[in-house]
Amino acid sequence: MQHIARPGSVVVTEATHRVISSFFETLDLSEMSIKGHAPVRAWEVLRPRLRRSRFDASVERGLTPLVGRVHEVATLIERFTEVKAGRGQVVFISGDAGIGKSRLLLEVRRKLAEAGEAVTWLEGQCISFGQSIPFLPLLDQLRENFSIEEFDGEPEIIAKVEHGMRRMGQLEAYIPYVRYLLSVDPGDPAVAAMDAPARRKAVLDAVRALALRGASIRPIVFVFEDMHWIDASTEEYLDALMGSVAGAPIMVVMTYRVGYTPPFGSRSFYTTLALHTLSEAEALDMAGLVLGTDQFPVELKAALLDKAEGVPLFVEEVAKTLLDLGVLRRENGGLRMVKGMGEVSVPDTIQGIIMARLDRLGDDGKRTVQLASVIGRQFLQRLLERIAGLSGKLEGLLQELKALEIIYEQGLLPEPAYIFKHAVIQDVAYNSLLRERRRELHRAVGGAIEELYPDRLADHYQELAHHFVNGEDWPKAFEYLLRSGDRAKDAFANQTALDAYAKALEVASRVSPPLAPRRIINIHQRRGQVWRLMSRAPEAIAEFNRMLAMAREAGDRHAEAQALVDLSLAHWLTLSAEHVPQTKAFAEEAFRLGSEIGDEEAVAKSLSQLGLVYQMEGDLVKGDEKLEESLRISEARGFKDAIAQNLTWLGAHADWRGEFHKAIPLCRRAEETARENHDGLTELIALAFRCLALIGLGEHAQGLAVINEGLTKARDRETVWVNARLTNSLGWLYQELGDYRRATELDRESQELGHRIKNQNVEVSALINIGYDHFHLGETDKALAVLRDSLVRVEKSAFGAHTWRWAMHLAAYLAEVLLALGRPEQALAQADKSLLGARATGSLKYAGKAHLLRGRIALVGGDRASGEIELREALDIARRIEYPNLVWPAAHGLAVALAARAERERAARSKGDEAQTVAALAAGTIRSIADRAPEAALRETFLAWTPVQTALEDLERVRRI
Repeated sequence: MQHIARPGSVVVTEATHRVISSFFETLDLSEMSIKGHAPVRAWEVLRPRLRRSRFDASVERGLTPLVGRVHEVATLIERFTEVKAGRGQVVFISGDAGIGKSRLLLEVRRKLAEAGEAVTWLEGQCISFGQSIPFLPLLDQLRENFSIEEFDGEPEIIAKVEHGMRRMGQLEAYIPYVRYLLSVDPGDPAVAAMDAPARRKAVLDAVRALALRGASIRPIVFVFEDMHWIDASTEEYLDALMGSVAGAPIMVVMTYRVGYTPPFGSRSFYTTLALHTLSEAEALDMAGLVLGTDQFPVELKAALLDKAEGVPLFVEEVAKTLLDLGVLRRENGGLRMVKGMGEVSVPDTIQGIIMARLDRLGDDGKRTVQLASVIGRQFLQRLLERIAGLSGKLEGLLQELKALEIIYEQGLLPEPAYIFKHAVIQDVAYNSLLRERRRELHRAVGGAIEELYPDRLADHYQELAHHFVNGEDWPKAFEYLLRSGDRAKDAFANQTALDAYAKALEVASRVSPPLAPRRIINIHQRRGQVWRLMSRAPEAIAEFNRMLAMAREAGDRHAEAQALVDLSLAHWLTLSAEHVPQTKAFAEEAFRLGSEIGDEEAVAKSLSQLGLVYQMEGDLVKGDEKLEESLRISEARGFKDAIAQNLTWLGAHADWRGEFHKAIPLCRRAEETARENHDGLTELIALAFRCLALIGLGEHAQGLAVINEGLTKARDRETVWVNARLTNSLGWLYQELGDYRRATELDRESQELGHRIKNQNVEVSALINIGYDHFHLGETDKALAVLRDSLVRVEKSAFGAHTWRWAMHLAAYLAEVLLALGRPEQALAQADKSLLGARATGSLKYAGKAHLLRGRIALVGGDRASGEIELREALDIARRIEYPNLVWPAAHGLAVALAARAERERAARSKGDEAQTVAALAAGTIRSIADRAPEAALRETFLAWTPVQTALEDLERVRRI
């Protein structure tokens, strides 16, 4: 075997592996060739098994009897058989508290172990106050997988992760992200520098890759218990993992109480098991197994059935209580009823029964259980020692509680950890404490955590907030709630942030001496910013109004100026004509106040808002002036949020003018600045305009990549407005490449999103695209109806602000549809309207489109000279702004017109040469677009698109003249 083992490693044969596998983690090396011998099965010894799971502890003490679950056990074993064959499975197990969800899984794990199945079994526990702790059960599984103990320092954690992932192979690139998730140095500065959503995606990808790689070595069972307390981040991870389960030897098992609905849809590899109460016969069978007899007096049967209600945990507790109360006595290997049921008082509820058991523990035992219940369902012995004051006694008391099956041991070395057998036991113990005593203990637990984790407090903000809130230490509760909210806000865990801030506001009123008003004002501002990111304008406006009122009441003029700026932006983001007056009024008031008190930040931000007001009104020149003035102040003073906003909208204006090369770096710089400032909304808006500029330049592959990045981030941040806008932009990309069926699907999705959030900006943009989709799908009458209806609504301001853009856009599409319907005069009127709007706003892309339409209309009417002039102007604009999807149709039209003149007029033979030159430009542009298409299917779709095919046929004829 020495020839097989690498230097520094240990390799064992099958016989040795059978002996040591319970004590060491190993890696199956399959059959290995040994010179001069037959191949042998070998295992590499990886590390000692330092942690013990509930399963290990349960087997050691003897498992609680399992009754009435034959079907469920068989189903889970069958699903595992599928998993071994590479067909992954997901199993949902639901049932009330105490029904036996965890016991069922212990039985399945026991059967797999007895059968000698090679399986990695990893468990993660959700806890009642853990919904604000990201990835909590997933972190449990990672720590178990890498044998990370509670008091391992950063060097030990890093070493265990590095060792484990390198041994598994093919995971080198993912190591930094797993290290980051475990709150240690990732080892790569780029990870910490990434923006939160990108890093979050990379972390999720890394954990998924780890799971898949692990499953390729041996089947894995991932258990997530008590999903009714799941945190949003773990839920997101599971949703992502679902897409990889079907084709991998992975089994995901989730347990939860009735009332929770898993949000993972329905798939063929899902199984749901609903655990019901035991029948009377099953309940008596279980009691018999617990008590060691199947002979029950009638009176005893009635008590068992009445008190336990068919719930396995309750059956067990009632049976043990009857023993404890002396109703039953063990004699000669059996039981004898020595008291009548009327002679003892058996509590009527399971809570009462459990409390009676705790009362019989003695003072120290009961106190230990109560203290542990304050820490949580899971607790560390060391933390319990800090608050218990039971020096020298605690170890013995914990062993007694284990023997009585009130707690199980979870960890062995180097730090003992325990878990209550059931959450009901913890709840009963906790509620048995007087309120004042609970408060004292929560404060003590919080203080102990601060002492034990001084360098890792950020990982415990939510836990500390929980303990100090319940301990009514209001100053500390406020601080940790605020820190929890800020941490969640920076990570775009929006609902978690809102909940933490709301609780902080509730707690703030109890802090003595009273907090400075600015601290409360800041919380309202942060809540407004989160609502704004989530496209929830009414809620954002309400928070900023509260901020403004408090600032004025406190006489805080700087906070007042900031509130005015935030209100202006919140009203602007509605993109509604009704909110334009408020947008302008708040910006002007902020500018006046900022100038008066010398608040340069308020001045800079109000100037930016005034620039956006001019933008809404269609005056991009004045808009740019305000934005540039704001940018100068902001860059000089380092106001990053204002810098990002100004760069974003200067980039947007450049894109609207057709200055694509100018727009891209402006937007990219805006994204970078916004990321540095944790401004998720501005980053997404800048990204949305960068993708438009890339599509304008014909860089469809790059544009698609940026859109996909943006959609991922927008969905992660719940920024529905940008999600809808980017979906609309994706529809435009498919239009540009001739795939109008896919474009229609995307445009309708965008319209629905816009309608749902009542965002008229999104809705009108989607409707315009839908009208154009109808046109290119041959549904001309539908196209005309949609576009005309949209135009009427735009002119009535039914679609909010920016009517100048929508009117210009609609007029261009209407002109094209009307021309196709044989109505050139009406088409010309719309083309002229579009051109007028484009010239007034410097919108060269639409100016070029208008000239192209005017050229086509002129040629249809027989005005060949005007037609050539208009087409030349369209081509000149298209080449100037480098917009290939305008270059090829303009060049195509001009080439055909010039070739026709050359054929008609002998004196115009030189036009034939020019026609061929222009035709070559058109054909080359078409080839370039096709060659740079994001994927082969889109390339084929583009080349098969009727306008492109017609153009190529015409251009070939021109080439031959």
